[in-house]
Amino acid sequence: MVLLKIVKAFIPPLIVFAIHVPFYFLGVYNKIEMADIPMHFVGGAAVGFSFSLMLKIAEARKFLREIHNALSFLFVLSLVALTAVIWEFAEYIVSMMTGLILQNGFDDTMADLLFGLIGAPFGYLIAQNGLNKQ
Repeated sequence: MVLLKIVKAFIPPLIVFAIHVPFYFLGVYNKIEMADIPMHFVGGAAVGFSFSLMLKIAEARKFLREIHNALSFLFVLSLVALTAVIWEFAEYIVSMMTGLILQNGFDDTMADLLFGLIGAPFGYLIAQNGLNKQ
């Protein structure tokens, strides 16, 4: 039961990734330059949603005590930031190893990180107040 909840918690980021891969190989990001921005926003929201649900699962299973909402939000935001930085490093490494152009320079990378972080609070709020009501 808990494993199923954990798997379900990570479905939103997997959906975003499943959209991202064909977008890249079909050249959507090259044809529609601004398509990258909403993808990072939605990605940040999806990851924020997932980490927020993981905290709720951990609290329900008594792995964690109940966490104050502000601290919970900051923790989720920090995890989204870490995930975004790891994603950008992964893009860089793949670019260096394969020759694929996954990053379009410093400005693009900073915008990717920014929009991922802007999306995070939306995912957090949806998980806390919206779709997760049982």
